[in-house]
Amino acid sequence: MSFAGNLLEQSMATKNSRKRPRKPPHETFFFEIEGWQPNYTFSANLDRDRDTEFREYAEIHLDAVCLEPVRVAGAKVGFILSGRRSYLDQPARGEEQLNSAVGLLELSPTRGSFYAGVPHESLAFLSIHLRERFRYILLSGPALFRGKSFIAHFHFTHSME
Repeated sequence: MSFAGNLLEQSMATKNSRKRPRKPPHETFFFEIEGWQPNYTFSANLDRDRDTEFREYAEIHLDAVCLEPVRVAGAKVGFILSGRRSYLDQPARGEEQLNSAVGLLELSPTRGSFYAGVPHESLAFLSIHLRERFRYILLSGPALFRGKSFIAHFHFTHSME
């Protein structure tokens, strides 16, 4: 091999060793629930751009601390689960299914937020079990990119197993 070939090979090896390790395409986030509060708002609709006469917001607000992944462990995260009527109805024929995510996680090493729409009917179930059983929340989705991940799955559980 020539001298120029050796230099090129050494240069390529140095460049490859400097590359950052690739993030996994999929990440799991684990949170411990510290507290929760229901929130409900009902009002007349004063927005002319909406079809309905009234507006209703039924939500559960949670305070949690991130346990995993390690690089963001300890971050305080506020969760909002907002009830949606007719959430599970299938789209009309010819309409596209737009959502491949159930919520948005924004997370830094010190704090974060998670917002998700859930079926309105599920709020009562969640409220009962948050009081009695659920202690942890597991989120999974694409790896964080610029502190954000569109979460594909979330799960409430009573244990870390």
